[in-house]
Order: sequence, then C-alpha cells, then structure tokens
Amino acid sequence: MKLIRSIANRTTFTAAVTVWLTAAGCGLRAGGISIPADMAKTWLTDTGRQVYLLDVRGSGEVAQGTIPGADGIASYWDWPGSFRALGTPPRKDQTIIVYCARGIRSALATRWLRRQGYTEAYNLAGGVHAWTEAGGAIQR
Repeated sequence: MKLIRSIANRTTFTAAVTVWLTAAGCGLRAGGISIPADMAKTWLTDTGRQVYLLDVRGSGEVAQGTIPGADGIASYWDWPGSFRALGTPPRKDQTIIVYCARGIRSALATRWLRRQGYTEAYNLAGGVHAWTEAGGAIQR
C-alpha cells in the first residue's frame, strides 16, 4: 500500500509541476529554452560549438550513467548551491545543455540559469529518457 501511495504521490507531484511550468510560461518547450535530443546530439558533435553539458539529477540517478562528455553534475535538489560549487562553471555566453531524467528539473534549472545571465542555456526536452530513445549513448 505504501508503494502505491508513493507512486501516486510522484505522479501527482510530476503532474502538478508540469502544470505549474506551463502556467509559469516555462513549459518544456515554451520560451525557446528546450531543445530535442536529436538537436542536442548535433550540438555535442559540432566541433565549432563549445557545449557545457550539465547533469542536474541526484547522485543515485547519476550512478546509473551519464551522457558522455558531461562537464558538471549539480543536483537540482541542492540547487543553486550545487551549481555555484562547480569547480569549472560554464561561461555566461557558452552554450549549456541542462538535463535530468525527464526534463522537468532541468527546465527549472535552465530558467534559473537564464535569469542569472546564462543566455545560451537550454533544457534537454525529455531528459535522459528522450536522449536514450533517440539513440544517444550513456556512459556508466
């Protein structure tokens, strides 16, 4: 019974956050801050583009694997302190792709980054899930 309540609570929480994001004007694609996985793959292989890949998942999720080339890991649950604690943070004008498991936490982190002046911060729409569905590799 506890498991059922836990799943129901997560589903309710996810739905509530999605509704809030949409109402706040930063839905997963609103405002041009999200990019699909295939575009992220193109940007990461473009030798002329310096991309900072930022993982905002929790440590348990990160232990399951990351997108190859991740430059920083800053858990959204400790945000913004975990971002500020990065050894080598991205430049304000650098392209940043932020990702999490499904794209909700990374959308919030991307919105925060843009408010801080990171003009080229983008959310990976659908997160790691969309990345792997598009054939993207995971480094374990």
